Amino acid sequence: MANIIIKEKEMPYENINGLNMYYEIRGEGPVLTFAHGASGNRLMWWQQLPYFTKNYTCLTFDHRGWGSSLDTTTEVKANSFSSDLKTLLDRLKITTTSLICQSMGGITGLNFALEYPKRINNLVLADTTGGIGDPSIVNALTNVSPPDHPTQRALTEHFIKTEPSRTLLYEQIGLLNPPRERSAVSSIFRNLDGPSAKQLRSFATPTLFIVGDQDLIFPPEIISKCHDLVPNSKLEVIRNGAHACHFEHPDIFNNHVTSFLQQNK
Repeated sequence: MANIIIKEKEMPYENINGLNMYYEIRGEGPVLTFAHGASGNRLMWWQQLPYFTKNYTCLTFDHRGWGSSLDTTTEVKANSFSSDLKTLLDRLKITTTSLICQSMGGITGLNFALEYPKRINNLVLADTTGGIGDPSIVNALTNVSPPDHPTQRALTEHFIKTEPSRTLLYEQIGLLNPPRERSAVSSIFRNLDGPSAKQLRSFATPTLFIVGDQDLIFPPEIISKCHDLVPNSKLEVIRNGAHACHFEHPDIFNNHVTSFLQQNK
């Protein structure tokens, strides 16, 4: 795999399908692209970037309507996420990448892998179903009722009590996004039109599922069902981790991702 070197640019935007899409790129080596969840933006990866930029070129971006990628509406345009990313990669002349996705970012990652299989090397789906539309997944999600408070949904009670500074930072990062109803995001995961079990039978991208054992949004038993539907995928469960296990346990998360990438060079 050819390495690329791209110098960090100040305030980089690209006009992507009518949107000024914000991105940042740094590091040197094979490309890793990080797709954030609904409660965050590109800043949520602050505990991953110093680690991975030692050996990889790391691309972070704000999804359409999140962070600095301001849209004209707060509507969740998840159907555009994968094409937005593909256009961004084209503009940056990045031919292939591995995708590291968390929560909502998993919809970007799984759809991208299905639509542009030659452009992706590896896929990491953290705390997400990737929007799989199989009835066994969608029906299971209808029985999940996480707390209304966004912090209590994403972080363990222990983390909130013992890590007040990082908890506050998590909340402050989320406040950089335009306000929107929680149901606008949760509904895109409860959609039978998402990738089907039949589509996934021929799925060839090496895939790693990561989930916290206390994830209240996508509990481990549901992620295990997703793992069963994706051929040759791997599953790692992080103990004492909730929905944002990459934020709570960055060292463990980073090590799981590194091992997976090294196994699938």
